[in-house]
Amino acid sequence: QANGFDRDDPADAPLDADGDGLRNLGEFLAGTNPHDPLSYFSLRTDPAAADGFSFRYSTLTGRLYRIESRALALATWSEETAVNGTGEEVGHFETPLSTNGKMFRVKLELAP
Repeated sequence: QANGFDRDDPADAPLDADGDGLRNLGEFLAGTNPHDPLSYFSLRTDPAAADGFSFRYSTLTGRLYRIESRALALATWSEETAVNGTGEEVGHFETPLSTNGKMFRVKLELAP
């Protein structure tokens, strides 16, 4: 058992033990505490990125972080890069910044 959940009982995965909007499975993948709503995965932007857009995030060993983006006018996401977690903070820099607007997301999974 981890964090009070039974690893052999998949019924725990879709629940949200702390009511923060992230399911228990997502908390496990992100390495956050599923019983603490103040424990969450976050991206930190770098306002000093002069010619583009930059963000940073902490990683965990054994996780794969897929950075995806899409233009605001489109519905299709495209993978920009995949990063193996090392336990260190990593960053993503996008240049030049699109004049049409762009959204980013991080998809998290267990590393193969």
